Amino acid sequence: MSSQTLPPPPEKGGILLGCGAAVVDYLAAVAAYPKPDDKIRTTSLQVQGGGNAGNALTCAARLGLKPRLISKASSLL
Repeated sequence: MSSQTLPPPPEKGGILLGCGAAVVDYLAAVAAYPKPDDKIRTTSLQVQGGGNAGNALTCAARLGLKPRLISKASSLL
């Protein structure tokens, strides 16, 4: 695909709309990669927002766009 067929990038400060799941990522660090069936302890744990749309919109915000997310709120209970 040539660059002549692509639409122009959004202007700086433009709004970018994403549709997807709003999820939570649990990031656990370990000292070494575990062997099969090993039980090891984590050295740190971080809880962050995630999901494909959320991660892409975070990148867009860092590039100067104004991201918006459409998602469904639900409960597992």
